[in-house]
Amino acid sequence: MSTTDCATKRIPVCSSTREAISELRKPGQTFDRVIKEMVAQEKRRHLFEDAGRPFCGVQTVTFPVLIEDEAFEFPGNLPEKSQRIVHDRIARLAEDPFPGKAGDKERFTCAGKDPAYRLHISPSYTAFYRIINERIYVFNLMTIEQAHKKYGLL
Repeated sequence: MSTTDCATKRIPVCSSTREAISELRKPGQTFDRVIKEMVAQEKRRHLFEDAGRPFCGVQTVTFPVLIEDEAFEFPGNLPEKSQRIVHDRIARLAEDPFPGKAGDKERFTCAGKDPAYRLHISPSYTAFYRIINERIYVFNLMTIEQAHKKYGLL
């Protein structure tokens, strides 16, 4: 990280907290990187908690939702409202990951691979995921335009 990217404000922490963060560091890893990873992990935890909530007051069967790093970083660049929409729609996959009458999910088959699914999050965004061993793996989040270019869906 360049010095122009660094914040000029300092965050006061007690020595035990600094030591705990230091213990999490890998060789050559900065405190900034450790804290970014902790924030990302906490965001994932919140997403998983949201995915486990009851739907319409009835407890439903839920699937764990795992998000690959590249897909997880995508919503961070969006406006706050879009981030909430993306996170909410991904969380809802835990309750109903399969295509149905709503038309917001589609299944694709690829030779030699597990079937892939596409989730229409909004008119602007889409997610791609697989269901393997009763787990949902979100491997790509992107704009509709990017999806059309990458996967030739026009």
